[in-house]
Amino acid sequence: MDDNLTNNRLPILEELKLIDFDYKNIEYALSHLRIGQVPYYIDLSDKNEQEIKKAIDHLTKYFKNNNHNPLFPYPFYVIGKINKNDSIFPVLTDKSHLPGHFFSKSRRLKNKEVSLLNKNVITATKIAQDDLTNKVKEIKMIMRERADLGKYTKEAIFYEKILKQIKTND
Repeated sequence: MDDNLTNNRLPILEELKLIDFDYKNIEYALSHLRIGQVPYYIDLSDKNEQEIKKAIDHLTKYFKNNNHNPLFPYPFYVIGKINKNDSIFPVLTDKSHLPGHFFSKSRRLKNKEVSLLNKNVITATKIAQDDLTNKVKEIKMIMRERADLGKYTKEAIFYEKILKQIKTND
């Protein structure tokens, strides 16, 4: 059974600390973590560009090989000077930008909180078992379509205003 269910622990953000970014080391470290069950982050802000690229490539390879999604059910953040388009991971520039709701103090949970946590764990398990890659692509496509629709709507409103001004001037 899931560690969160048996210990009634809230998902608190954990840091992944690696010295070497070889694939074997990353694979070994990540295989012993609860990826998808709690949020993680890795801080690459003090690494050079070559080390960052190597780390991102090997992390990406591990996540794809093991069918983990870096966004769902719990994110795997990468901190550093990285182009967001070059990474499948949510990228932040600084630790201070990590979501505050994952930094809660450990305390005994009330019965209602335990019940909600159990529902959350079940939902997270269902999400982890789902094919998220296609759904993320669909969501991004829908976002692009809605952005285009918004742009065209603004343009149509602009032309309607011009048309209305022309009609009032005539």
